[in-house]
Amino acid sequence: MHFKNKRVLITGGTSGIGKAFARVLSQKGAAVAVCARRQEALKKLQSVIPGIVTISVDLSKKKEIACLKKILQKEMGGIDILINNAGKMAQFDVSDGFPNRYENEIALNLNAPVELCRLFLPQLLKRDRTAIINVTSGYALWPNKTSPLYCATKSALHFFTKSIRWQLENSTVKVIEVLPPLVKTPSAAKKGGMDPLVFAKKVISQIEDGKTEIKIAEVKALSIFMRLTPFVIDRVLRKM
Repeated sequence: MHFKNKRVLITGGTSGIGKAFARVLSQKGAAVAVCARRQEALKKLQSVIPGIVTISVDLSKKKEIACLKKILQKEMGGIDILINNAGKMAQFDVSDGFPNRYENEIALNLNAPVELCRLFLPQLLKRDRTAIINVTSGYALWPNKTSPLYCATKSALHFFTKSIRWQLENSTVKVIEVLPPLVKTPSAAKKGGMDPLVFAKKVISQIEDGKTEIKIAEVKALSIFMRLTPFVIDRVLRKM
């Protein structure tokens, strides 16, 4: 699949992976729209990537997602590619209690991408060479100890993506899952990881080559080891 002249929506695109996707796709000739909550961050993004459409929206609220669709219809005539990238990862120990507004993490990581798929799918089915790209995580395959809700929501999105891929395999909509390894983002800045721009270029290249489930670096290794040595993987991730 190619991105030139495609209209693309990227959720959570003001930093990290989303910002890198916006930059790479703009360079490839796509018309890019980015949505996020913070208006200041969106304005800053416009100065870095001229010509993109930015929309301030809280994806944890269903009404705002509906408004997002209307704005995109007005600004771009709709979209051809939906990239569900926005996400939140809270680290907590349930024995100490759940964080305030923990439901927000579920809404952003799982409810929002499902709702966006529901709203935009009729539109995508009427157009040629369209796509839904869901960004999950290596933790969708195997959880860590410190982020139970993040792991649960990403795992749910992983299986949702696989199911709708099977349902839509004879349609014009390609359903793609991206399972990132540790990437240098604001939430993971102190832990190292792959440069977001390097990661985005690798992902886009694989999508252009026709891949539908994209695993890079340690996630690719994890999926192999899971089949061979599941008990070892379990022991390692319990300590993380």
